[in-house]
Amino acid sequence: MPEYTVAAALSVPAVVALELLVLRTHLFRRPAYWLTVVIVLGFQILVDGWLTKLSAPIVVYAPRQASGIRFPWDIPVEDFAFGFSLMTLTILLWERLARRPQNEDVRLTPRRSAFSHPTPNPTGTADPTGTPNPAATPTDAPTPEKAPTPPNLPSTPANPPPQTEDDAASTATPPPPSPDREPGPAC
Repeated sequence: MPEYTVAAALSVPAVVALELLVLRTHLFRRPAYWLTVVIVLGFQILVDGWLTKLSAPIVVYAPRQASGIRFPWDIPVEDFAFGFSLMTLTILLWERLARRPQNEDVRLTPRRSAFSHPTPNPTGTADPTGTPNPAATPTDAPTPEKAPTPPNLPSTPANPPPQTEDDAASTATPPPPSPDREPGPAC
């Protein structure tokens, strides 16, 4: 049997098994995934049809390595199997990386993808846009702007003592008006 046909025929069940038995992202249940399949398939037909047309091929397949079945516009049917497998595997791996614990130091790891659902996280946001998440657990740790000065450090200009709101209000004075300028019209 032709190698390209065998590899294409094995790639689809391998990717489906990976999803159903190992990754379990529930990707096949989501309408967004199937819409993606339709969009990719549409562009694949246009591009692959132009690349493999028998009248002036840019990509030529060895006749002994493929089944020889071409549909539509002279596209080898194996290309559709590989296209499905590659697209699905890419989305599955993206989904898997999106579900990693957020405390791992992995750069360029997505927090959410277009196929995932918002999930609560300990930072208090439901998504990267900063929408508050009431399900997140509050922390009692001080925020950087409210962190107290450690007791063992002396108060210096580089390390001033913390101010209260009353201190800030009593020391704040408005800037003096500039004597060399006359007030102009309001804009």
